[in-house]
Amino acid sequence: MLFLQKTINAKKYQNYNAINVYYLPSMFSKSCGTTMMHPNPTERKKNKLNVIIAKKALPGFKFTCKNSKHTLAHELGHMLGLNHKGTKGKDLMMWG
Repeated sequence: MLFLQKTINAKKYQNYNAINVYYLPSMFSKSCGTTMMHPNPTERKKNKLNVIIAKKALPGFKFTCKNSKHTLAHELGHMLGLNHKGTKGKDLMMWG
């Protein structure tokens, strides 16, 4: 995560009164997005919240990143405490 924080220059652009959303041309992992928030709820209240979505994932990734609005909604779901549960192909929080 430190690599992503440096990539988005989080220290410079962090808005502590908002959920910060960053859009990258390519993700550095086999995903289309990620949620970055402190695991400790006390620290999370300081509002260090970041969502990163990308136009594409690493080569060989079995999903495409064509629908960034769904990726953004999925990552915001994690901010609300939702996990990867549900029916594949039907529920926003379920992979695939």
